[in-house]
Amino acid sequence: MSSMKKAVRIIPLIVLPVLSVCCDHSEETYHYQGESFRYSRTFNDLNQKHMEAAEAFGLSEAPQTRDDIRTSKLREISTCKLYTVETLTYSVPYLTPAAKKELEAICMEFQRKLKAAGLPPYRPIVTSVLRTREDVSNLRKVNINSSENSSHCYGTTFDLACVRFDKVHRKDAKIPASDLKTALAEVLKSEKEAGRIYVKYEVKQNCFHISCRK
Repeated sequence: MSSMKKAVRIIPLIVLPVLSVCCDHSEETYHYQGESFRYSRTFNDLNQKHMEAAEAFGLSEAPQTRDDIRTSKLREISTCKLYTVETLTYSVPYLTPAAKKELEAICMEFQRKLKAAGLPPYRPIVTSVLRTREDVSNLRKVNINSSENSSHCYGTTFDLACVRFDKVHRKDAKIPASDLKTALAEVLKSEKEAGRIYVKYEVKQNCFHISCRK
């Protein structure tokens, strides 16, 4: 019987112009101003730095329970034209005045970048804000990787999703989440280099963990 050669299907290699992704999410890279960066290396401010900012500029004492929260020194945040606040389970939607302004500045610049690139508007999604000690304890029961000593307890810290974004107009074309993530990373890198924020890329939580430094 004569041998038969199996047909081999050749799949062309697709090179993404904006973001190259490896199998390990911690090795994801993005391009910014002609250079390539790794998310995990660019945004690697450890918890100690976040805590230093929180204790210096946040609430003088972390609330034990939600009944202990005094909102007179905080500002409430809610879904608006700049960002979307998802349903919160282990936190409440409050930040210090400076942290709220920083959140607004980040989201405003993010939308400006999209508009300048001719892309439709999207809103970053806020996934976690102020936590009480009780919230932290409850969270650690379902997420062992969460920190017991959390900067979220002082009102200076918020998390922004990095794989999910809220499209403003449903009729607009869908933009790949990887491209939106890159745009947000560009904004965060600029703010971090300006000394306004600390940022930790939380791989397992799919978010940027951000603390205001003022």
